[in-house]
Amino acid sequence: MKKIVSVLFVFILVSMASSIVHALLTANFFESGSMMMNDAWGRTTLLEAYLAFTVFYVWVFYKEGLGGKIAWFLLIMGIGNVAIASYVLIQIAKMDKGDSWAKLLLNDRDYKSLAR
Repeated sequence: MKKIVSVLFVFILVSMASSIVHALLTANFFESGSMMMNDAWGRTTLLEAYLAFTVFYVWVFYKEGLGGKIAWFLLIMGIGNVAIASYVLIQIAKMDKGDSWAKLLLNDRDYKSLAR
């Protein structure tokens, strides 16, 4: 299962990163942003995305110390799903072969107390 989840998040990371690079090379960021903000569906899509980023960040806030909380907030709100996929891949990489998914989901303190 760990491999399947890793492949999924590598796919998300590569897809989003390549899409962002393509958009930056082919469209004016500020003109496109202005058009999107003038469109009701554009604003709704942005709101939905940033609310989803916030939901994900609640988990990051729970897991991380102060420095990580700040850094990951800036990354998630700045580059969105690229940061989210990176965060999940880093958490998966920290898992040892026999670890349960609790190690990925819980902060260190709660995971250690679970193991007692």
